[in-house]
Amino acid sequence: MTADCYDLTSIHVRAARAGDEQSIAWIIHRFGPLLLAQARHRLAGGATGLLEPEDLVQETWAVALPRLPEIEERAGRVTPVLLRFLATTQLQLLNNLLRKLLRRGPNAGLAFEPSAPSPGTPDPERRDLVLDAIETLEAQDRAVVVLRAIEGLDNGVVANLIGCSPNACSLRYNRALARLRQVLGPSVFDEID
Repeated sequence: MTADCYDLTSIHVRAARAGDEQSIAWIIHRFGPLLLAQARHRLAGGATGLLEPEDLVQETWAVALPRLPEIEERAGRVTPVLLRFLATTQLQLLNNLLRKLLRRGPNAGLAFEPSAPSPGTPDPERRDLVLDAIETLEAQDRAVVVLRAIEGLDNGVVANLIGCSPNACSLRYNRALARLRQVLGPSVFDEID
């Protein structure tokens, strides 16, 4: 892990807070694949077919981007804070939509209210490379990466969720991150503890 990675993300987040569109596009490019992996993971169970993961990610950006000025660095780092904020925002949106669906009944469709499109278009090749790397992980490894790295859940909680010991979960997480770093080279995974 290099300080340059931390510095680059921090520089872009600071500029995005000030409204710089190139930095906003950079953030979308950097974190978009992780949000899509989270959306796919969360929608894989009973919510399959109710909502497209890409739609959930777009709605997350529509809600999160105006709130970027609220993001504060912790211990000189911004990546884990921003990623946790984005993942939490996405989970809240999904939970709100699922509650709405339950109130309307099983035959009701799920849809977002139209929102402003997010600025910038991420490089589809890079996005697909990140997503493919995550998708090639074993199911439990993928779950650990989504729950720990993207959503920021505690190792003990994740171990409970996937049904293994905390030590096994930690080992699985570190090995999965090592594989992602090996396949992807420099990426957002270099900025995640």
